[in-house]
Amino acid sequence: MDVTVVTGIFDIDRSYYGNNKRSIEHYIRCFINLLRIPAPCVIFCEYKFILIVDRIRRQIPFKTTIIPVCISSLISYQPELSSYKILETSKIDLLYQSTIYSNTNYYLWLNSEYSFNTIDFSNIKLNSSHYPQNKLSLIKAKNTDLKHETLYTGFLFLSKEIVRKIHILYYNLIVNNNISNTCTYYLLSTKNPEYINLICNITNPIFDIIT
Repeated sequence: MDVTVVTGIFDIDRSYYGNNKRSIEHYIRCFINLLRIPAPCVIFCEYKFILIVDRIRRQIPFKTTIIPVCISSLISYQPELSSYKILETSKIDLLYQSTIYSNTNYYLWLNSEYSFNTIDFSNIKLNSSHYPQNKLSLIKAKNTDLKHETLYTGFLFLSKEIVRKIHILYYNLIVNNNISNTCTYYLLSTKNPEYINLICNITNPIFDIIT
């Protein structure tokens, strides 16, 4: 298997959803579906979710690394951020850490929402050939001009080599510009387009990486 799936589960403040706020129980149900994916996994989670992760992943015949962390330990160069924003800002660092624990050529960050009533993750196979090998692939909203609000970070696909390059570029942008997560990806796409592949007009990009 050439792709390591990286994900996480944290009980964070989801008030930003407003009227569409989802409960942590909803996310756990979706996360359990995602955990059944037949691929190597690196999973970051709060201590209270370790037993859930272990119970599901011990049934899957692929290497699993569970890394217990709390939100306060995640890297954040903007301490005033909400727990949600801290997690979003930390994804590149978590992907970088994953290269230490799982030795594959490619890494795929997936948020649990990509398993919302769509597919049975226990029966899929991942194919790294669908996306460029030398770029970070992320989603741009349908039919919009490029601006930071249109970039989504729940799906991030990149090679081990690019993880290391993006890790340096990403955090240099945050530190030097004091900007938010989505703005950072936007700046990356404008300042370093040679490293960015924008996925457009895809409802659920996981379908594009399934064999």
